[in-house]
Amino acid sequence: MREAFRSLEVAGIIEKGNGRAPNVGPLNSSFLTRLLVHALSTKQISVKQVLALRSSVEVSAAEQAAKRRSRSDILRLREATAGMRQSIKKPEAFVLHDLDFHDLINRASGNPLVELICEAMHGCMQESMRVGLLRRRSQRDMLKVVEIHEAIADAIAQGDAAAARMSMNKHFEDTQKVLAHLDESKVHAPLQMKRTRADLHRRSGALSKLP
Repeated sequence: MREAFRSLEVAGIIEKGNGRAPNVGPLNSSFLTRLLVHALSTKQISVKQVLALRSSVEVSAAEQAAKRRSRSDILRLREATAGMRQSIKKPEAFVLHDLDFHDLINRASGNPLVELICEAMHGCMQESMRVGLLRRRSQRDMLKVVEIHEAIADAIAQGDAAAARMSMNKHFEDTQKVLAHLDESKVHAPLQMKRTRADLHRRSGALSKLP
């Protein structure tokens, strides 16, 4: 019984405190995160497959975010795209701002399952973004990535769900084209980028108080 409880606790299904009975744990992505990172690091799934899954989830999320976004969501999206533009020559910082951007949209969609799935994919998302950057060699290529993110942010800010969906879909189609001929056996180990959701919350603490 003790081992069973321990397994459930490790999986994040229950929470245990000293001297207290186990409680059902809050929804979290920890178990799925470990599974996906393991699968990608051992090459049981590919970067292209991660991108395909992200596309199927995030295109719809952008559409829903355009219908539900708040003023603070818009300001945070603008902050993330500005960070991307300023970090064109700094790949690690660029990827972190890119992750922030997609996190914001997933949360703004109002669907906790979208947020859960995409949160679990953070490690895989970092890798797919990193590989995408390695395949974009010129500054003009990088600017195109920034511009499509700005177009997505504009559509969401304007409440244009159709345009948000179309722009996000174009973003993934462009990335899939960039990775079409990628030989993943030659992809080096990922950049060491440490990030938590708390980082985003700390950086945007003042904005979170806006309506």
